Amino acid sequence: MLKTISFIDFKNFNIGLHEYYKEKCFKEGKPTRTPNVNLVELSNQVALKLPFVNTLVKTYLFYSKPDIFLMKDTNVKKEYEYLDGYKRAGFCRRVEGMLIARPNKGYDYKTMDINDPNTYSKEEKQTDINIAVNLLEKAYTNAYDIALILSVDKDLIPALKVVSAIGKIVIVAGVEGQIISEEFIECVDMRIKLTDKTFCECAPKRYDETSNEF
Repeated sequence: MLKTISFIDFKNFNIGLHEYYKEKCFKEGKPTRTPNVNLVELSNQVALKLPFVNTLVKTYLFYSKPDIFLMKDTNVKKEYEYLDGYKRAGFCRRVEGMLIARPNKGYDYKTMDINDPNTYSKEEKQTDINIAVNLLEKAYTNAYDIALILSVDKDLIPALKVVSAIGKIVIVAGVEGQIISEEFIECVDMRIKLTDKTFCECAPKRYDETSNEF
């Protein structure tokens, strides 16, 4: 049986998810709420759709930890706490990068205002490197036969080329409507389109953040 590991770039996936439901709302002419998706279950559902006898051995979730300034933003803090909750999920490992606030032109760190997004910009660091390192490390240690990538970020192309060259199967799952470059397509063996049907199969689950009991 082939071993599958899922690598989820949360920011890339989340952008695609919100754009998909925004477009769905526009086409249907009625409010459509973006659902909460259990990312571990999403990996399981996609693995089940593969034309191979395989087992999903682990899901790696990549995201960025906001700095102290950005944690003042209620929405940013809430999203981070949601992602941090996956530490209680089985067969899932979180890999954190950094989300840093930088002052925009005409401002400095003292005059940045969390309530005024014109005063600062957000810079994500390490996520692409973290994904690439894990892809390569686990490929060379034969931790997986199939790399299931939930991202269409072209920065992953160099790592995907190496993974493919050493004989691993590379599959990318993208939200319907996401744009994937030709060079990215050349690195993968199969593409899977994610739609509302799949998301509805991935009911959210809140992992217990306090109990250590079985």
